[in-house]
Amino acid sequence: MTKLAAGASIAARSLLNPHAAPYHPSVNHTTPVYPDMVHLDQLRSQAVILNDPISITEVQDSLRKLNNNRAPGLDGYPAEFLRYAVMTKPDGKREHVLLPALTAMLNAAFMQGYIPDSWNVNLITPIYKRGDASDPANYRPIAVGAPIMRLMAVIINRRVMDFTERQGLRSPIQAGFRPQMSCGHQLLALQHFIDQEVQHHTTAASST
Repeated sequence: MTKLAAGASIAARSLLNPHAAPYHPSVNHTTPVYPDMVHLDQLRSQAVILNDPISITEVQDSLRKLNNNRAPGLDGYPAEFLRYAVMTKPDGKREHVLLPALTAMLNAAFMQGYIPDSWNVNLITPIYKRGDASDPANYRPIAVGAPIMRLMAVIINRRVMDFTERQGLRSPIQAGFRPQMSCGHQLLALQHFIDQEVQHHTTAASST
């Protein structure tokens, strides 16, 4: 068994560490702004929701985040096996038959803080890059894990992402790996600063 560090609490502790505090946009970004202890205690008390039992709704929503047409892990089943385990009932309603079992298994691992070793075994495929094909250094290893472990990662990631965004724990200058933001926002900001400097120097030069 592999220790999960008591569910998502390891993520909560690292995020709420004062040394990992976000940067304030109005100050030198090389100097972190630490939250006061009262604010930190409030965050810690609110962070307990990260360790709530996994709900069947979370599992259902997170299943949609698994990518189709990806290689299966060592167990041999693809993510589609989990995503589309749906049957039509006599009344015409569609029901996901694996949802209760998936939720129970994920909760057993999450609440106990351990995951089965088989979930942590990845299938490694060497992908040839270039050069001498007999040289192992010319191959890039691709690790493919079990879909159920990917599902667990999606659930925990969504919890942590939602919590940090709601609590304003992300640096306001971070755009990558955030919802509705991308590197394009950083490029736009950089272009704005460059234009500002060019305009400033042009104005200064014309006034001398």
